[in-house]
Amino acid sequence: MNELEHSGIDLAAEDPMPLPATAHSPVTLEELHRLVLDELGLSVSSAGRPATFEPLRASRDPETWTALSTYGHPRLDSELKRLAATWESDRSAIVVAEHPSGPASLVRADRTPPQALRELAELRSVGPPEARGEAEELATRLAGEEAARRSRLSAELLQRRRARWEVGVRERFKQLVQDTVVAELAVRHAEPDGLDPTVIWLELGRDTTTGWAYAETFRLRLGIQLGELVPQGLASEVPTRRARESGGTRAENGRALLELMAMWRERAAPAGG
Repeated sequence: MNELEHSGIDLAAEDPMPLPATAHSPVTLEELHRLVLDELGLSVSSAGRPATFEPLRASRDPETWTALSTYGHPRLDSELKRLAATWESDRSAIVVAEHPSGPASLVRADRTPPQALRELAELRSVGPPEARGEAEELATRLAGEEAARRSRLSAELLQRRRARWEVGVRERFKQLVQDTVVAELAVRHAEPDGLDPTVIWLELGRDTTTGWAYAETFRLRLGIQLGELVPQGLASEVPTRRARESGGTRAENGRALLELMAMWRERAAPAGG
């Protein structure tokens, strides 16, 4: 990760991936507060570890640290699991199905056909079970569909991140090549016919003392056209470059090129080389 950051590849920007609209939470903090404290009589706070159901009072400050009492709080989770262990689920009108990967669904079996439970408030109107078998099938299917949706979303996200990473590697490679070509042109500015960027690129490929000997192979692997990599306009940058400051550019950028290629092999190999 540090190598990517220091090589000039942008890792700070968020993935340009539009996230699907998320339905509102089936349980609000106010409802959770009322359920946990008033109806279940559970205590989330403990000595030295205060908790609150009010987001504005939650704080990470070491002096006034206060946790938010919501799902994910270890004490709340443990208390809810303790209560769930006493629940007679086989006779309940609420069917719960949990997929191995995490997603869960709740279906009310007090009606035919059974329906997914969407709001905490619906629990107050649940009657006796009428269609548990159908409800169990529906709950299992809904949990599986949600698991598949999350899996697809995760795969898309990883694919987009990889695509952004590959774009970053290509841009870094072009940067190294063009910087080195301009430096070489600056050093040879006084030589006859020495201002052709393509000629410099070909010469770099014959340099077996640095990483440049592998640059052409890497270019082909990255799918970069030669005209894009070494545009003729590079020669116009030579007047702004001092020859005495360009002497060590080939070796320095050659080392950076080797690091970039090693990073590419390490990350690209699992996907097929």
